[in-house]
Amino acid sequence: KTKKPSADATDDDDDGGGTGDKKPAYVPSDSDSDELDLAETQFERPVRASPVTNKKSGSDESSTDDDDSEDGDDAMNDKKKKKKKTKNQKKNKKSKEAETADILGVNSAGSPPAQSAEAEDLIPAIQDLSFTTNSAQQSDGGDDDEKYANNDDEKYGAVNEPKRGASGTLLTSIQGSGLQVEYAFLRSKSVYSDRMNAIEVVLTNTTDADITNIAVAEDSKMHVFHPIESLGAGQRAERKLHINFGGQADPLSFQLSASVGTFDVKIAPPEGELLRPHCISHSQFDALRSGLSGMNEHTRAVEFAGSLQDAAQVVVQALNVHALKPYVDSDDDSAHYRFVGQRLVDDAEALIEIASDAAGKMTLTINCAHMLYSGALEAILSGKFSE
Repeated sequence: KTKKPSADATDDDDDGGGTGDKKPAYVPSDSDSDELDLAETQFERPVRASPVTNKKSGSDESSTDDDDSEDGDDAMNDKKKKKKKTKNQKKNKKSKEAETADILGVNSAGSPPAQSAEAEDLIPAIQDLSFTTNSAQQSDGGDDDEKYANNDDEKYGAVNEPKRGASGTLLTSIQGSGLQVEYAFLRSKSVYSDRMNAIEVVLTNTTDADITNIAVAEDSKMHVFHPIESLGAGQRAERKLHINFGGQADPLSFQLSASVGTFDVKIAPPEGELLRPHCISHSQFDALRSGLSGMNEHTRAVEFAGSLQDAAQVVVQALNVHALKPYVDSDDDSAHYRFVGQRLVDDAEALIEIASDAAGKMTLTINCAHMLYSGALEAILSGKFSE
């Protein structure tokens, strides 16, 4: 809130002796000067002529008139000063109100100021960047259904969602003439696009000499890192690539060059990395799954030597998905772990559930609008469970 300045504070500021913030000196405009000249003309008192017959008396009378005129001028000047002071106060008040409005982000009508087209273009990106934080806050659904609040925390604990997924080697030290390059899919969002994967690249100089000018060739499907001018003997550097695979698991080929040579390399994304985590509640999960039944649902028994929680950990390691809070169905004592992801290419949901009945028999269920993709996820998880 803006504190209205008191009259005393204004007087002190005008005299230059106040302890508060100094207000800018008032500079009259041409229009103000014209108004003051007009006022002086209108309020100027006429001077009466002195009688010729009595010089002494006339002199005294003229002196008295001059005094009266001076008193009138003083009164007029006081009136002008007060008028200036009032204008200054109003001007300063408006200036402070405008400053306060700027701070609060509102205009004089009390509504938010209109944004430029450039600022509006930034809003989706800002909302997108805050998605991960919001998802973390909404984690575990917030369901109002008590069915999903039932859980045996000691037996069915939460899973740990990893920061990195699938990994591999672009160049061995032998292939790269001493330059070794490894990569890992990051489970964080790409800063460039929702459709892209963020991939960490680790470059290591295994020689005893510097390797210079390390760079990745530009490609329309990816954002590359800035060239590395020099990588000392035994040193390593971490960089990021951002790649749009277009929803396909086909490998993307590109060139990596350095002072030791130019190399053709490629990265093939596993199906599980072509997803992003999607946070929803158990009730929303049920609603989505009801529309993805029939041909869009794949169910199979799971042969796994570990516990249900261990099996759930396998899921989040193999797929870039969000894990809902596990729950136990009080009707049949079955335990459930649920996971949700969205395809990077089209935002289609992929729903995964792994459950065990009272006897410990596990079942895997996958629902997705794309039948082939459901089959691909099922094949990935089946292979991981059998390892």
